[in-house]
Amino acid sequence: MAPRLTLCAGQYGSGSTWVFNAVRGLLAQATGRGEIPGFYADSLRDLPEFTRVGAPLVVKAHRPDRSLRLLGALYGAPMVVSVRDPRDAVVSMAQRFGEPVPDCARAVAESARHLVLLLAQPRVLVLRYEDRFTAADGTVARLAAFLGLAVSEASCAQIAAGLTPERVRATVAALEQAGVYGAGPDPRRHDPATLWHARHVGDGRVGKHREALAPEAAAEVLAATAEYCRAFGYGGEEAAAAGSAAGGSGVPG
Repeated sequence: MAPRLTLCAGQYGSGSTWVFNAVRGLLAQATGRGEIPGFYADSLRDLPEFTRVGAPLVVKAHRPDRSLRLLGALYGAPMVVSVRDPRDAVVSMAQRFGEPVPDCARAVAESARHLVLLLAQPRVLVLRYEDRFTAADGTVARLAAFLGLAVSEASCAQIAAGLTPERVRATVAALEQAGVYGAGPDPRRHDPATLWHARHVGDGRVGKHREALAPEAAAEVLAATAEYCRAFGYGGEEAAAAGSAAGGSGVPG
């Protein structure tokens, strides 16, 4: 039986929109529905007002707050959490959306704080960006198994084929041509159905912070995300040293 609610929560630039669309594709195959509703929401306040709540529903979040976590717990919702080295997440956000690095660092730290809290939920699957899960052959089938969906191997392969970087770029180009992103595409705007942004596909590089962040800035990001780094295995000795120096808290300015 398909879950009534699935939460796809992820760090910025971690492949969370890929997960969101893969889950929607799987639910469409499993239920025989042409379109599975999905929304971006970090809080219940962000969801549209429903006259009737249908099922299934997929919600993507970067900073799932207490109300969204409570809803997930009440529904027994499976939660797919995608994570990435916070230093690379800051660089990716700054490069793709043109935001100042300090603003990106604050957003990444806030996301990290909320994502750690999801680990207390009973049904959680963690996907690491560094494992290149968006390109791995078995990821869609792994998601289907986690969600308890009976979807054929061929259908899983078809969903994955529709989410390659080339296919996503083509989808984004078509959306841009259709004017979804406005006359002068704002990289922060997204398509309401797929949640793809105008500049959504990054270069996929791991460790890019070494070239794009000053050592002091990288240390500040690790300090601000120390608990996240411990929980998801980022930073190693660098994270431990940064967390100790900063008392494990604080947001870089």
